[in-house]
Amino acid sequence: MTLNPLRPTVYSGTFVHCTACDELEVLEHALVGVDEDGVIRFLEKDVPATGKSVDDIVNGWDLGKPNGDWRLVACKIAGRSWFFPGFIGM
Repeated sequence: MTLNPLRPTVYSGTFVHCTACDELEVLEHALVGVDEDGVIRFLEKDVPATGKSVDDIVNGWDLGKPNGDWRLVACKIAGRSWFFPGFIGM
């Protein structure tokens, strides 16, 4: 069986993560870009405040593929949905 290669992916929404063992940070309206190797390549906080489109922001970063060759995963049920990455490195 051949596995499909990973595709660069941009996650959009609210992210909750630990900055220390006893501290959480909530990032609303954020983007996280992950390359085809599963490596986080960028984190863009408070996207509306930048005045840029998602395409402009993503294309300003190197995801290892030509512009536009990435997929968007959005978590947008306001106030009820968020991404909560694992406790990696804790």
